[in-house]
Amino acid sequence: MGQTSSCTRSELLGSTKRLNVNYQDSDGFSALHHAALSGSIDLISLLLEAQAMVDIKDSNGMRPLHYAAWQGRLEPVRLLLRAGAVVNVASQDGQIPLHLAAQYGHYDV
Repeated sequence: MGQTSSCTRSELLGSTKRLNVNYQDSDGFSALHHAALSGSIDLISLLLEAQAMVDIKDSNGMRPLHYAAWQGRLEPVRLLLRAGAVVNVASQDGQIPLHLAAQYGHYDV
């Protein structure tokens, strides 16, 4: 795996100055939300290995699993589930990941 943004794997996992992998922007998005939305298995794995919270909520109560399911990204969904993501947790508007996948035609998810 090459560089992830401006930070390499060894820098993220072995830094004496620990990076906050759970940092959230003004919308509540963490790096794991972005990785799930983009479908980046390598980045999801790296973040989980660096202790990213698998069920971190954004400002709408959406978790990384919601975004992976919404985009129909099967492998990221599997990876998040294996890491312990809660399957039937609802966002603030009552959506669960399964609803989002079905709503957008991703029936294999």
